[in-house]
This record gives sequence, structure tokens and C-alpha cells, in this order.
Amino acid sequence: MRPASRTTALMIAGLLGGHMLVSPTLAAQTARSRAFEGSVSMRATLPSPNGPQTQVMEYLVRDGKARVNVAGGAMSLLVLPAESRAYLLMAAQASYREMPLPAAANSGASVSATPPGGTARGPAPVVTSTRLGRTETIAGLRCDVMRMVMRVAERADSLELCVTTELGEYVNPLTLMRGGTDPVQDALPPGGFPLRVARSDGTVMLEVTKVERRRLDPALFSVPLDYTRVEAPRRR
Repeated sequence: MRPASRTTALMIAGLLGGHMLVSPTLAAQTARSRAFEGSVSMRATLPSPNGPQTQVMEYLVRDGKARVNVAGGAMSLLVLPAESRAYLLMAAQASYREMPLPAAANSGASVSATPPGGTARGPAPVVTSTRLGRTETIAGLRCDVMRMVMRVAERADSLELCVTTELGEYVNPLTLMRGGTDPVQDALPPGGFPLRVARSDGTVMLEVTKVERRRLDPALFSVPLDYTRVEAPRRR
């Protein structure tokens, strides 16, 4: 992967402090998710080797499928629940990497999660959530404010989220890139999509800036025929 793509991947890896707001059962999309078709623009402030950077992402939804474009489309993540597969598209290399969707966390199998600032393997955090009893409107959508506290060993991290159910499940690229799952999603309402995520100090990590309902080309949700498949690098 070229340096620019690596930087983008590292920034994605910092999204939501390493916690994935992704459903353990991505194939079980809600009716509202399937009803929504269009684009969601979001801005994320993420850590990187060169300090905090702002990354603009475009999130596309059609017929229960999702495509997340980052770095102006240099990298895209396709999530196809009906096929139980996901694909990382790399435009500069005209290549793609195939990845399985995470197994259901409620299947009884143990799962690993990524605590803030931690590694992809480690003890699953204990997550508690509280609805704060107030609503806001972000990008034209109503959302409920809730606080999540994640405890791993002696460490606790708090996030404040404003969650809507108008867009369906939120897919975080980190989940598929690292091959993990996250119990944080269990604390979200069914079909929950965060319109804003902020740390306890007020730092906004993720915020949706625009939601547009529009028809999308079905070709956006398939791997281009001229792309070459590549294997993921082996972990050491």
C-alpha cells in the first residue's frame, strides 16, 4: 500500500478511539436501513503519526449495502451483507482485498475488542450506556443523546453520542480492516447510526455534516471488473 493509503488506514484505525460502532449481525439490516438510499457526509478528527488530522468520509447506502469512501475515493470499503462479504477497494493500485464479515457476537463465541489506545487483541471492555433524555437535530435528522462508558481493567473511557435510527446500521471500516468485533454496538438501539461522537473533554471525533436522499448507481456497490485481487498482509 502506498504511504498515502497507509496514513488513511491509520487515521481510520483511530476512529471512535478504536471502538467499532458496527453491528455484530450486519446481515440483519433494519427496514429503515433498507428504505434509506443516498449519501451521508461525515467529518472525523483522528489521531495519526503527524498529529490529529481531519478526514472527510462519504457513506453511501442502497438496498442494505454500504460503501464508505475515504481520501477522496482513494480507498473504499464495500459491505455486502447478503453475500456475507466485504471488499476494500484501492483505486490507485486498481486492486481489491476480500474480507469476511464479523461473526455474530451473540453466537456464544468469545470475541476480542479494541480498547481506546489498545491493540486489536485484548480483553473485551465492559460497556454501559445511558440515555440522557434529550434530543438534537444534526444534518436535518433527529437523534437521541446517550453516554457510553467503556471499562477495560482499571481504565475507563467515556463517549457522548447522538444516535439516529433513520439511516440503519453504521459500519466502521476499522472492524473489517482489523478483523474484530465490538460489544459497544450492543449498547446502541437497533439500527443505530451515530451522527456525532465526542469524548468527555468535548473533542468531536465524528460528526455527520450532510444527509442526502438520492438514487445511486448499483455499480458503486460491486467490485470493478478490471480490479485485481490481492491478499491481506500476514500478521506478525
